[in-house]
Amino acid sequence: MNVIWSLYVLMSKIQNRIERWIVDRLTSLILCHHKNVTLHDRPSFVGMPKLKFNPALLKVEIGKGFVCRSGPNHSVGNACCSKIDVRGGGKLTIGNNVGISNTVIQCHKEIVIGDFVNIGDGCFIMDTNFHSTDWQERADRSIDTKRKKSKPVYIGNYVFIGTRTIVCKGVSIGEKSIIAAGSVVVKDIPPKVIAGGNPCKVIKEIQ
Repeated sequence: MNVIWSLYVLMSKIQNRIERWIVDRLTSLILCHHKNVTLHDRPSFVGMPKLKFNPALLKVEIGKGFVCRSGPNHSVGNACCSKIDVRGGGKLTIGNNVGISNTVIQCHKEIVIGDFVNIGDGCFIMDTNFHSTDWQERADRSIDTKRKKSKPVYIGNYVFIGTRTIVCKGVSIGEKSIIAAGSVVVKDIPPKVIAGGNPCKVIKEIQ
């Protein structure tokens, strides 16, 4: 039994390394050849992410040392993958040394992520409502999504966002702040604080 288990572990490691090499090179190659994507270094992709960049008006900039992890091997639960979706005239800026795990980034207007930011497993960052807030407009599918509201999201340097956090449109998170796991950020969070809850509120300052 020990021999079988050791063989299984060895085969899993070999498979993971082969998959990582292929996915990493292929995804980086795709990004490098997208005319509206600027890379300051070759990013690292562990596991297969979902990338959706359309149409041509968007702008994406990714700094040095970006690491994107996807799949259950990099999840505290059983998350599928990281997803980066930039639509229309959306502008996504990711700073240097940013790490995300199974994170969804939905950018329809503007999302700016600073340097040395860590975003935990299963987080959702969005700068849009996706649908109209008017019930009459939502009842008409031809105009519902066209009347959505979008506002920029800004995440400062050295921010840590805990697992399963939702960051909603129009908010700023100040530098060096920590957002507790499972939070819903609907208002600005100042710098150098620990904040958490639904809605997310300041718990204490960081000295």
